[in-house]
Amino acid sequence: MFLRTACATLLATTASLSFAQSLAGRNSLIGVVTESSDADKLKTQMTFVDLDKQVVTVVWPSGHQYKMSKTFDSKGIVVLQFVGEMTGSTDTIHLDIANSRFLLVSVVASEVLGTRNPLTVSTSRGALK
Repeated sequence: MFLRTACATLLATTASLSFAQSLAGRNSLIGVVTESSDADKLKTQMTFVDLDKQVVTVVWPSGHQYKMSKTFDSKGIVVLQFVGEMTGSTDTIHLDIANSRFLLVSVVASEVLGTRNPLTVSTSRGALK
């Protein structure tokens, strides 16, 4: 029984390591949202293209494409950021390539748009493939 459990654990660890290694060095990735503060975003996909460049193209679930600045890139972590010129609203995406996951934090400066809530924050996280 111990040997069977040890073998299963070794296989699972090897599979997850080889999957994470297969993401390393790729120029594009797809993120699938598994958790979100906005239920409509669950199971949607985002595409990250040109990861080897300083400006990365992100294709949102709506199909819109935005250029995002790569603000950090080290040891399997890539951070992308977009800042709205008119409002100061931000989208920040943390790609944890080593662990095949991502986090998106969006901050909307609504006061510029005339609403009562000066800042709204939404988060989404999911798996990279």
